[in-house]
Amino acid sequence: MKNILKPIALILLFSLCWSCRVIQVDAEKMKTDYTTEGFLDANYFQVIIKSSPDRNAKGLVAKRDSAVRKAKERINTHTLGMLAEYYIVSRIKEMGIKDRKEILNMDGVYATLAEELNPYLRYGSTAYEYYEEDCSAVIVYRIFKPGLQKDIESIKVDMLLKGMEIIPKK
Repeated sequence: MKNILKPIALILLFSLCWSCRVIQVDAEKMKTDYTTEGFLDANYFQVIIKSSPDRNAKGLVAKRDSAVRKAKERINTHTLGMLAEYYIVSRIKEMGIKDRKEILNMDGVYATLAEELNPYLRYGSTAYEYYEEDCSAVIVYRIFKPGLQKDIESIKVDMLLKGMEIIPKK
């Protein structure tokens, strides 16, 4: 009996150590991932907002200031748009819809999603900000909320499909 417990204990100990190591590597990668848009994991959603400077801006500082101001003005609308797009794409897959043109009330879907998703903006913050050679500003914006992906997927939005009545979310 004792001979059986030792290998089992070693396997469990090794598994525990290995699983912690994998999680740590993913967390480290996520900290420096400034190129992915969408869910980084079930709790983090990331968007990248890029804006060019005003054409009238003269000089490096003025160009960068105008670009970053424009990028900051777009954070909320771009983030809501990306969250809505994630929801619609995942819902289309779930429902087996081949083309989004089959959804007749797409404007209403976006309007409802903007309302439903707006409260999640308060969980967001700028993760990274930089300038490109052409003085464009790039803002990497992340929303962090435990269970964010499940929250988004659980939103109920009615979709009207061609040839069908309103299909409520299950």
